[in-house]
Amino acid sequence: MSRASQRDDYPPPRSGGSFKAWFLALVGLGGCGALGWYYWELRTQHLAQGDELEAAQQATNSCVAERDPALARAESCEVARAEEAKRMDELTKAQQKMEKDLAATGSELVSLRELKVHAEQRAAAFEELKRQLKEMIDSKQLEVERRDGRMIVQLPAEVLFASGSADLSEDGKVALIKLSAVLEKMPDRKFMVAGHTDSFLPMKGSKFRNNWELSTARAVTVAELLVTAKIDPKNLVAAGYGEFAPIADNNSEQGRKKNRRIELVLLPNIEELTAFDEDPPAGAAGKGGPANK
Repeated sequence: MSRASQRDDYPPPRSGGSFKAWFLALVGLGGCGALGWYYWELRTQHLAQGDELEAAQQATNSCVAERDPALARAESCEVARAEEAKRMDELTKAQQKMEKDLAATGSELVSLRELKVHAEQRAAAFEELKRQLKEMIDSKQLEVERRDGRMIVQLPAEVLFASGSADLSEDGKVALIKLSAVLEKMPDRKFMVAGHTDSFLPMKGSKFRNNWELSTARAVTVAELLVTAKIDPKNLVAAGYGEFAPIADNNSEQGRKKNRRIELVLLPNIEELTAFDEDPPAGAAGKGGPANK
């Protein structure tokens, strides 16, 4: 057998290409593994980041959920605070008004107490005047009453004057002297002597043109006698009302007789200007028919 035939029977020697193929395969396999591992790592990180993001979102939602009620509570508290401030302001104003009202009420109470004291003093003075004039009251020479907030000593004209005359009768002079003895005990009191008539005009031929003249002349006559009896003239006023201030009905003889009168009015002091309790009216006042004086 020849050498040539022997070389053909043996397999050909291995070349370097197979080793390269295997090497490249291994390198590729390693690269794939590395890529797989890298992908796995990226996926793991991505999932972890997703979990963190979801947790962060949940935390954010939780914060928002907690924040909204807190904001609502804060707003509610602010509204409540504003309402409370308004209520306190109203209460303060109400308190200030109450304090003013209380002060005014206190002042009014003081005034009422003072008025009560003055009223009691006037009532006591009235009762004392009646007590001192009791004898003349009982003998029908005069009457004492309260009217229009004043104390009034009333003397019938028949006791003092003849019909249509302004000249005092002797009985009239005696009555006025008795009265002046009581008035002397009131040196600080002022008096108004007021003449009144009924509605019948002075008789024809009388020196008085009308009832004003007659009533005024009678008032002056009485005032002059009181001055003679030592009443200070500075404390006297004379006035004539004629028939224009009746206290009874001029349509009846009894009423006309009551209207013909001289009144001695005790003028009130400044502190006595409040109304006095009045006695019940004696009758309806009016104008009317003729009567003798």
